[in-house]
Amino acid sequence: MLSNNRSPKGFIHNNSLLHSITKISFTLVPMSTFRILQATLAIRREPTHRSELTNQLLFGERYEVLEEKGSWLRIKSTHDGYEGWMDENCLNDFSDKPEPSFIIVKSMAFVNYREDIYGLPFGSLCPAYMLKHNSNKKDFITEPLKILEAIQQLKNQFYNAPYLWGGRTVFGIDCSGLTQLYGRCLGLSLSRDAWQQAEQGIPVGRVEEIEAGDLIFFTSASGSEKITHVGIYMGEGKILHSSGRVRMDLLTKEGIINGQSGLLTHQLICCRRMC
Repeated sequence: MLSNNRSPKGFIHNNSLLHSITKISFTLVPMSTFRILQATLAIRREPTHRSELTNQLLFGERYEVLEEKGSWLRIKSTHDGYEGWMDENCLNDFSDKPEPSFIIVKSMAFVNYREDIYGLPFGSLCPAYMLKHNSNKKDFITEPLKILEAIQQLKNQFYNAPYLWGGRTVFGIDCSGLTQLYGRCLGLSLSRDAWQQAEQGIPVGRVEEIEAGDLIFFTSASGSEKITHVGIYMGEGKILHSSGRVRMDLLTKEGIINGQSGLLTHQLICCRRMC
C-alpha cells in the first residue's frame, strides 16, 4: 500500500529502495549526509572521466559514499539506490537533517539566492528557503501534480530533447530518466532503470485497459522478453518516450509505431499503473 506523507511545505525524499512504489516522504531522515549543490553531477560506470555515463544526480539529491579510490567516490543515491562513480570535486553539503524541498518543473529554472543565480534543471530538489523570494512561482511545485498535469508538463519541457544514455536533463535524457522524473512530479520515487520500474506499481493485464499515465515497457529485440525501453501512455493511442529524442509516437498491441516511418520500433512487453 502506498504511504501518503504529503505536506504543503515541500518534499523530502524517502531513502528506501523498494520494488513497490514509495511516496516521497516528509518525515524520514535520509541515510546519506551528502547533498548535491550543483546543477548536475555525472555518475560513471568506472572511476575515470573516460568511462560510460550511467546516471546523473540533480541539484538537491542525496547520496552515501560506499568506497573511495583516489579522487573518485563510489556512491549510492538515496532516492533510488543507484550506484556508480563520481568525481569528488563537486559542490555538496553535509547534513543529516530532513529539509523541505520544492521540485523544479521547468527545463531550466534560474533561482536567485543571496548574491548568486542558480540554473537548476527539471526535477531538482530545491530547499524551500532558496525559493522563498523567487518571483516565478510556476518554476516549481510544492505538492504532487495530477497525472494529466504531469504528462503535459513533461511534454512541454522535454519534447524534442535529445536522447542521452544516463541523462536526466533537457540537454539529454534517456527513456527511464524521463519516466523517473514523471514519477517525481506525481510525488513517487521510481527506480532508475526501465526493468526496475517494470517491477513497480500495479500490472495492467490488457492493452485495452491502459489509462493515461500508465508506464508501458518494451523490448527492442525481436522475440526477446528483456525490457529495454519505457514510455508514458498519453491516451488516445499516443505514447511519450525518449528514443533518439523525446517524441510522441503511436501505441498498438504490438508496440510503438514510429509516427514518421510507420515502422514498429519497440515490441510491447507489459504495462504498469503507478498510482
